[in-house]
Amino acid sequence: SLLLGCFDNRGALAYAGSVGTGWDERTKQGLMEILRPLERASSPFHNPPARRAHHVAPRLIARIEYRRWPSGAQVQQASFKGLVDDRSIDQVSCSGGGNNTGEEMRP
Repeated sequence: SLLLGCFDNRGALAYAGSVGTGWDERTKQGLMEILRPLERASSPFHNPPARRAHHVAPRLIARIEYRRWPSGAQVQQASFKGLVDDRSIDQVSCSGGGNNTGEEMRP
């Protein structure tokens, strides 16, 4: 799974859930090659989840489709749709609270 984050209204990186579907083996291997150089020892989230993870520096934006994102909670039924390269990471904010698809979040 990829752990997802977005900037909250204070500008801190907030944990926003995870995504474990939406890729095939080729895409998974490509993601691993991209993420490996970004590895870091500690979580970049101000509210890290209580789960073991390999953490990476928050430098990428992923297009995530999801069924629901309740306000104050994590995305639900999320699916990875690809990486986004036409936006800056400071343009990604926590916009939870509703039913949406195609939101962009940081892995």
